[in-house]
Amino acid sequence: MIRQRLPQQLCGAAFISAHDITAIFDNLLTNAEEAAKNTSEKYIKLSATQQGETGVLITVINSCNSAPDMDDDGNIKTKKEDKEHHGVGLKSVKQAVQRYHGVSRMYYSNEENRFHSVIHLTQ
Repeated sequence: MIRQRLPQQLCGAAFISAHDITAIFDNLLTNAEEAAKNTSEKYIKLSATQQGETGVLITVINSCNSAPDMDDDGNIKTKKEDKEHHGVGLKSVKQAVQRYHGVSRMYYSNEENRFHSVIHLTQ
């Protein structure tokens, strides 16, 4: 079983379309689950909080055995065999982030063996 810590509510996110919020959460949590299920800790933490009056901060932290592979442009590469039909999830996240003048940062912590996805969206 994977431990999860979920927010009570997503504050201040009414400006984000249902399509975009679904793309963000679905892709980040699917990737987090795939990584966490292969670890001994099996950990996912989700946080979504209002930042000021016009922003939302979304953070997903999950246990992960190793840093992801990156392409030449610094994008995370899929580890799935069928590369033609996979690897579009984080591109969808990136497009949603750009629509809301947001920023995203994704990184692996060797000290914690955890992967961090941090997204800030603004209205």
